[in-house]
Amino acid sequence: MYYYYDYRGRTYRFDSYDTDIIFYPDYDYATHGYGKQVDFYTAGPYSYQYYYFNWTIRDGVIYLDYPYDAELNTAIYDYRMTSDFITGYFGDTNTRFTLHKLVDYYDWNSYRGNYGHGGFVSGWEWGDYRYNYSKSRDGKSVQTDSQEEGRVIRRGNRFLEDS
Repeated sequence: MYYYYDYRGRTYRFDSYDTDIIFYPDYDYATHGYGKQVDFYTAGPYSYQYYYFNWTIRDGVIYLDYPYDAELNTAIYDYRMTSDFITGYFGDTNTRFTLHKLVDYYDWNSYRGNYGHGGFVSGWEWGDYRYNYSKSRDGKSVQTDSQEEGRVIRRGNRFLEDS
């Protein structure tokens, strides 16, 4: 996933470096249900964003529908599942992905609601698009929370950009 963020008239793009996702079936062996996805970022105003989605399997394809942001909707083709991972292709791309099962306990309850985000990435400096702790006049590091001055203008799925 990625998002574009407008800050003081400049637009920045931030790509996630990792994603955690969980699928809940509506009942045992169901071909539909809901889930939650968390995308993590090393730069930008948000250290993570999370989304609620609905999923269904039809004709051998897993469809993910994101009610909060339809631009994120996708389909997973040619998928294979084991007890340890799921692999397949997003949309009609040639990019194969693999999601590995998390073996440790994961606190999904901290991501409440259909959509949310968290944490300004500490040390982010907007002006030059790199990590840089701002300094006060006395030379001490200060964290500036400038996310209130900007806004997300678009989200998307990197695998589906050119399809």
